[in-house]
Amino acid sequence: MEKWPVGIDLFEYPFLDSTNAEGKRLAFKKENKTWIFTHKQIEGKGSRGRAWFSDDHNFTASFLFYPQGTLKEFAHRTFIACLALFDSLVFSGVKPDQLILKWPNDVLLNEKKVSGILLETTQSPYSKRIALIIGIGINLISSPNLTDVRSLNILPTSLKTVLGNQTPSAQQMLTYLANSLQYWEKVYRDEGFLYVKNAWLNLSYKLGSLVKVCIKGKEIQGCFQGISDDGSLLLEINDKIMELSVGDVFFNIETRSNAIV
Repeated sequence: MEKWPVGIDLFEYPFLDSTNAEGKRLAFKKENKTWIFTHKQIEGKGSRGRAWFSDDHNFTASFLFYPQGTLKEFAHRTFIACLALFDSLVFSGVKPDQLILKWPNDVLLNEKKVSGILLETTQSPYSKRIALIIGIGINLISSPNLTDVRSLNILPTSLKTVLGNQTPSAQQMLTYLANSLQYWEKVYRDEGFLYVKNAWLNLSYKLGSLVKVCIKGKEIQGCFQGISDDGSLLLEINDKIMELSVGDVFFNIETRSNAIV
């Protein structure tokens, strides 16, 4: 993963409002698959409109491309991006057992938030063609102050807390991630979402784990039973399965899944 992948463009900026916003501006002007990378992002956002804070030397980039398929299949890229990010962090030197995937789009480092993933789409003004933008932020060197993340329900951390001086630069991480995302995109095309789903479950919490989901100020508790084919969270409550498409998720048991790819 040391070389830049063939056929992928790269736009690099000293600063941007948001790499996802730049992806929307470039969409349909750039036909090639394109990474948008900035050294400083000043108006980043995370899921459900939350602010994403990123200091200098952290990682902020977005991947712009034009996949085939339905919007449901577009949403599968959340799990593909999680797997690519997991592999990139391991390649950087993080031990796999220090990482765990949490629905829907979190890669946790020692049970703390080290990254953010945000998928957005934009449609061509001249056709029904849709561009997909995968935004990824990683706390490489530093993490937000707690006063800046009061809206979050999980503590932040940085890669440097475990890798120290061996923490890769943002440019190195971009190369790792660009290669890894291409790998998992190919797996998805060749093997389908079932393979991706099982790979994701292998790196997530154990099926049957107790979980609490907060939705618009209300709490729901049940047992984690995986994810559906459209990526919804499957929660068992009183012997019935509920599918949830949004919510803040908290696990009580910190063990891995026994799912087999």
